[in-house]
This record gives sequence, structure tokens and C-alpha cells, in this order.
Amino acid sequence: MPTYSLSEARANLPLILDKVENGEEITITRHGRPAAVIIGHDRWMKTARYEVLEEAKRLRKRLGELRKLPITPDSFPVIPGYDAEAHIAWNRDREEPWDRVEREKREAGES
Repeated sequence: MPTYSLSEARANLPLILDKVENGEEITITRHGRPAAVIIGHDRWMKTARYEVLEEAKRLRKRLGELRKLPITPDSFPVIPGYDAEAHIAWNRDREEPWDRVEREKREAGES
């Protein structure tokens, strides 16, 4: 991986941008120590998407584990007047937001 000092990077920024657009990674140093790595936009977007997808997988796995647990009134914190059974029934019976959007689209088209 090519390395440039901060002052070299300032002087060669157009060249550095050409290199990262062609897939290279460039290290920028400050006082002789690596301070940053410059990568192309496409590579950055792939990395960012990968991290988001990995987090989504972790959350999906955790939700799967939580769904295996029994839902009881004891699953919820004690709140005076809170009816856990009614809340559970409401959550199971309610329409999902995307389902509502699709239903409203269909109804608008039928009018």
C-alpha cells in the first residue's frame, strides 16, 4: 500500500484520487505514523453495507432467540394498571406498517 506524508498528500491529491479510483488504498502519515487510509468510494460503500448487513444478521439472530422465550405477563416490567395480556393480543393482531401501506395503495387504486 503506497504511503504519503501529510505534506506529500497535499501536494499530490489529484494523483492520490486517481489511484484510489483505480482501486488502490493509500496510507497518509503524520509525523511518521499512519494517520489515515484513503480508499475509493465504491470500496467504502461495500464496507459500509457489509457492516450494516452484519448488524442486521446479529439483530435477526437475537430476535429469533427472544421469540423462543415464552411471553407471559411476567415478561414485562411492573407498571401500575398495565395489562400485559391485552398488550400481547394487540401486538399479535395489529396490522404491520408495510401491510397498511400496501392495503391503502390497493384501496386508492380501486376508487
